[in-house]
Amino acid sequence: MILRPLDRLHENDGFDDQSRFLLSLNDFAERESSTLLDTIFYYWDALRGGSDKVPNVRHFELRNVFGQNTPDALSAVVTDTANPRNFVLVNHGTSQLGPFGADLEGKRLRDVPSVIHARATAQEYQQCKLLRRPLYHEIDQVIGGISRHYVRIMLPLANDQGDVVKIAYGIRALEPNYYMKAPEEIS
Repeated sequence: MILRPLDRLHENDGFDDQSRFLLSLNDFAERESSTLLDTIFYYWDALRGGSDKVPNVRHFELRNVFGQNTPDALSAVVTDTANPRNFVLVNHGTSQLGPFGADLEGKRLRDVPSVIHARATAQEYQQCKLLRRPLYHEIDQVIGGISRHYVRIMLPLANDQGDVVKIAYGIRALEPNYYMKAPEEIS
């Protein structure tokens, strides 16, 4: 399968380096068939009831799909403020590696340890909020000495007035995460 990104971003800041690719929902459909990401997208899409409306945040209950065993790969960000750097991470999963796990629970995007990751993520969530539609990214990065390569689907959710106030998202690792040494640590 040949992927043709709709948009791409590459940046680095010292030892932190990342490439981020916005992919089409057609790529999502081909690549994520029968995965966890496909399951949450299907649930989100079913809540729309065949319309183009953004599902209501009150109706998007992952325990309706997974019971009390919601996978760690599913999280959300509260987007009820104008400044995306103030969006708050909620239901943030656990991680065995560094600053990307439960320690981010309840933190604003501006408090994420990596400047380039926080900035890019804030821009992507803001784009999802403004476009009011799902966005699918592939992200390949080394952040804080941790190499991560994964895909993510973002799904907007609205309040009763129709404002996007939350974005549910799921990730799927493409490769196992691992620690890397900084260049000065290599002898």
